[in-house]
Amino acid sequence: NDKKYESITLLLENPDKELHCHLRTNIMMKKGAMINVSINGVADNDVISTKAFWGNNTNVTYSGEVSANAGFSKDSITGKLHTDINLLPGEVVLNDSVWNIHPAYISIDKDSIEVHDFLFEHKDQYVKINGRLGKKQSDSCYVDLKNVSLAYVMDMIQFHAVEFEGNTSGNVYVSSVFDKPQLDARLNVDNFSLNKAILGKADIKGGFDNEKGSILLDADIRDKDDIFTKVNGYISPKEKGLDLDINAGGTDMAFLQHFIKDI
Repeated sequence: NDKKYESITLLLENPDKELHCHLRTNIMMKKGAMINVSINGVADNDVISTKAFWGNNTNVTYSGEVSANAGFSKDSITGKLHTDINLLPGEVVLNDSVWNIHPAYISIDKDSIEVHDFLFEHKDQYVKINGRLGKKQSDSCYVDLKNVSLAYVMDMIQFHAVEFEGNTSGNVYVSSVFDKPQLDARLNVDNFSLNKAILGKADIKGGFDNEKGSILLDADIRDKDDIFTKVNGYISPKEKGLDLDINAGGTDMAFLQHFIKDI
């Protein structure tokens, strides 16, 4: 995936009938940035206890500590593997802000993942997840967002063809993720900006196109003095591209600078 690793250390040992694993490495990023990663695991009686730590070396801090206990079992009839994960309290630092991970339970089977009470929060900002990811239409998952940076979301899906920013609140509903994914998003974004140009408050409807593997967008953006911008189209994390039809009514056209700066 075009990433470079250095100073990799792997230690496996077996004291007191337990298996201990310690992994440390540095991940080299762009412009000399580096992320230090450390993972420690202890396995005993079909249970693995894991702690993961990471931190960067830039002026803005991105770091974290996540711990979890995973128990493994087999169905007595089918012989299929089942995994129960208890996510423990932890902290993650994003852009110098401390976010808290609350206890949550995750259940994993061959064709499904169930998430119960996942909560990732910082002051009045949060991400909540509950539901089931699977192949069936009835396998659905609900994501509740409040004041979450849209830039964080773009980082998670690795989409940087353009810059979307703003504080996002709303709901995302996904189903049949492991077969033909369906997405229904209803989001409100305060101070929505495109390529650093603030366009106003955005009401966004989102969907998913299985054939193109793209996220469908229908946005109505309003600013003061009856200024409006309507956006319809799609973004494609897979192709790192987008196709947007923009209907502007008094819109600040500074967002076009991103596209014409090299002309």
